[in-house]
Amino acid sequence: MTLRILIFSFVLSIGLNVNAQSDKRYIALIYNPKVSYFSSDNTDFKNYRYPLIKNDIGFKLYLSKNEKFKFVTGLIYTNKGWKDEYQDLIVKRNYSFLTIPLIMDFRLLKKDKFSFHLPIGVVPEILIDYDKRIDNSEQKYDIDSKYIGNWDNTSFHLGLRLNYKLKENICLMIEPNLNYQLLMNEHRRLYDCGIEFSIGYGF
Repeated sequence: MTLRILIFSFVLSIGLNVNAQSDKRYIALIYNPKVSYFSSDNTDFKNYRYPLIKNDIGFKLYLSKNEKFKFVTGLIYTNKGWKDEYQDLIVKRNYSFLTIPLIMDFRLLKKDKFSFHLPIGVVPEILIDYDKRIDNSEQKYDIDSKYIGNWDNTSFHLGLRLNYKLKENICLMIEPNLNYQLLMNEHRRLYDCGIEFSIGYGF
């Protein structure tokens, strides 16, 4: 875990140093409502699984040397999960992560105040909470705590973002996106589809 944190810190420092003489930086507050689900190599309970509505919140930092390419990082509180429904029993499984996006952003088209972008990359995630809840019950069941604090989940990120330059230093953004867990963990792979809304401030 320590080695991975050092690697991420090194990557972030490179991005900041590369952009040190650029006036193209901006920070964006993001909110990403989404549908979260999982796939599994165990199909016995496939007919009982359903997606859950989840959301992410946090900030992203956009660093660039030119208008056509940006390196994107940040810190985001991410929620994922799914629902198991068996007749009268409904169990909701919830995962919470702190994530550090490592994304390359390519501008595809620009016209007046609008621009279209293709963000693609990976999102390392550290698990900070993991539980299940049964409907009609206030009780929360914590899952094995040995997984808490692990960087075991890394997702592939793909999006298509529309930017609108509201003012000289203010930009509004909307981005449909897909996040897909790269490796199977405990025979399951989490993924989600969302629409990210954000407002960026140039500095």
